[in-house]
Amino acid sequence: MCDTMWRQFETSSVFAKNSDRSCNEPNLSVFLRGGKTHEREVKCTYISIPQAEYVYSVLLVKPSWTWGAEMGVNEWGVSVGNEALFTKGSDKKTERLIGMDIVRLALERSKTAKEAVDVVKYLIETYGQGGNCGFDGKFYYDNSFLICDKDKAFIMETCGGRWVLKKLHIFGNISNRIFLTKDYSNCNFDKTIDFKKTYTEPLRTKFSGSKERADKVLDLLSKSASLSDVLSILRSHYAPDERDLFTSGSVRSVCMHQSLLGSHTTGSMAVEYNADGFVVWLTGSSTPCRSIFKPVVFGHLSGPVTDDEELSAANWLLRENVQRAVTAGLLGADLFQKRLVAMETGFLNKYAELKDKRADMAELTAFCDKCGAEEDAFYSEYAKTAETLSDNLNLLPKLWRKKTERLGKNIFSKKLSERIK
Repeated sequence: MCDTMWRQFETSSVFAKNSDRSCNEPNLSVFLRGGKTHEREVKCTYISIPQAEYVYSVLLVKPSWTWGAEMGVNEWGVSVGNEALFTKGSDKKTERLIGMDIVRLALERSKTAKEAVDVVKYLIETYGQGGNCGFDGKFYYDNSFLICDKDKAFIMETCGGRWVLKKLHIFGNISNRIFLTKDYSNCNFDKTIDFKKTYTEPLRTKFSGSKERADKVLDLLSKSASLSDVLSILRSHYAPDERDLFTSGSVRSVCMHQSLLGSHTTGSMAVEYNADGFVVWLTGSSTPCRSIFKPVVFGHLSGPVTDDEELSAANWLLRENVQRAVTAGLLGADLFQKRLVAMETGFLNKYAELKDKRADMAELTAFCDKCGAEEDAFYSEYAKTAETLSDNLNLLPKLWRKKTERLGKNIFSKKLSERIK
């Protein structure tokens, strides 16, 4: 489950997404440099397809075991995020492209949002979608996509090889449910069909908490005035569930917390577009309500972004162990929260100053490096205490004890049987 959103302001726009997955699945923040390719085929998560002659550089937030990504942005400023759609479509278990493969392929092969839409159309119609998408269980679904660049944004919803498309104006989101009825601008089937009514699988859609999340996002987006407001949406919770977020969890919260059957927000990303380009904001960790968004200049390895997947996983796991140590009471939650809020507020305020004065790339890059180093030092302070977590699992809520016993095991394995053994 996930929530992906886009908001246009007077002089800027923001793409943002939470990746909601298994709480033990590292979401890596990785930079992959593009260029001329030499392979005839590219091996995606399950199948191989013909490789493009040239691929663009991409910054991805991706599960450790998949080829594809939950979300990302490329060198041209195209951003794409995908989400699970629970549909009446059949044959989802056949291994084809998964939605995350489609995200990465669209980013590697597109200069504009419109081009990315065309790539997704082609992939859906030519190769189809299917295969297990679960890290530590079986999870099959169709996909919706939010695709944007500095000028345009689109929602694309799919069921098997069928797709519908709508251009967004001012704001919009996708939240694990079909939104489009007959209000789509284009499709590859009978245009008189009500897509939502025809293809929604009602039971799984209802119990995904998607309605509560979608309503929350749309309400808050309509009132948003800045990047900071959008980051707050990624941290927002469903009020009736707030007291039990770390014990019972909540699928109804945009900042999702692991429940018995639900998912957990394992990575968060925002891309702010302005007249000078774009800046990416990443947590590089789970649980955005207990994490710090750091700014990153595209193509520069700083903060959570690296070109080494093993290093990225180690960074994610360090932060995850610290967060679970906070949940266990080994670290003071109030002080931890106070410090991270103060740090991120400082980042945002300084970034606003640099943006107002149209700082050059060198100054902006140095600022991002400083933010990343400060956040690294913050977590390093807590690392030794977090290392004792394995000896204190009894202090965690019951739901988290069993999960934490398996944290960090076989995280790169392509086979589900190895990831759960």
